[in-house]
Amino acid sequence: MNSTVKLRALERADRQISIVTFALALAVYLRGVAPDMLGGDPGEFHFAAWRWGLAHPTGYPLYLLIGGLWQRVLGIFGISPALALNILSGVVAALAVSLFYLLMRRWLWEVPVLGRLAAVWAAFFLAVNPTFWSQALLAEVYALHALFVISIFWVAQGLALPDGAIGPAHEAPALRPRSLALLGLLVGLSLTHHGMTLLLLPGLLLYLT
Repeated sequence: MNSTVKLRALERADRQISIVTFALALAVYLRGVAPDMLGGDPGEFHFAAWRWGLAHPTGYPLYLLIGGLWQRVLGIFGISPALALNILSGVVAALAVSLFYLLMRRWLWEVPVLGRLAAVWAAFFLAVNPTFWSQALLAEVYALHALFVISIFWVAQGLALPDGAIGPAHEAPALRPRSLALLGLLVGLSLTHHGMTLLLLPGLLLYLT
């Protein structure tokens, strides 16, 4: 088995692990998801998403647009709008955990066995972090923000890789137009969701230069 075949086998195995990670995290979150309407910000989001309106500043327009569509899709299956939006947080949080595993594998590619164990361990700790876990059980904006942050790191790190590869990354960032466009799209969408994305921009600019 040559090095290219080995690399592809490792990448395939990591994708499979990330899918299992997503499924396990989602199962845990759905088991504890809030079953109905809540007070405070989640309750506001339940109504604002259904009406495709805005919530308290900064409004969270992207989250509420996605949430309104999600509520209507799950409504076809008899799921209430409040429960649907609570479920959305669990799905998005599980996606963040899954992608975080792949991101950690990319950072720890040179140590295949220990790197994989460390990546699983890191994803596990993210999944069961009390604050993160709590945001995966109710209608809130932070699970989606976490997914955006991890996605931005993933795409930015991928600028140092061949197209489509998980790892390894040894080169300086290559300013490929398609990857840069995807990075710009993620940053732009993230800014329409949560203003804290602005804090990522200085580090991204430093990395790209």
